[in-house]
Amino acid sequence: MSAHEPTSTQANALELAILARLSVAGAPVDASKLKVVSREITGAGSYTTFASADPPPELWRDRVGLDVLIEVPGVPNGLGAVLWLNNDLPLCLEIYTFGGDSWDGSFAGYCLK
Repeated sequence: MSAHEPTSTQANALELAILARLSVAGAPVDASKLKVVSREITGAGSYTTFASADPPPELWRDRVGLDVLIEVPGVPNGLGAVLWLNNDLPLCLEIYTFGGDSWDGSFAGYCLK
């Protein structure tokens, strides 16, 4: 696994859709104020780390899970997501596959069901 410098410091369309859904679910996130500092594609998911991410992963305490399935062409069982928080500040958005599927990070044609 290697971290990739983000091509933009802005969240991408899929990340924004997930953050918007999580905001409705009780994790108020102002995506316009988030700065992406790294994005890692693992083959089974991704980690998008935000500038507020000071604590190391072992200190991430709070999380809000996405309550819908993310459908992406080429990922038969879909994706899920968790937003890791510390003191209500977004630290990392984790996106993961189900059923041992692989995912290359592409999301064209995604749908939250």
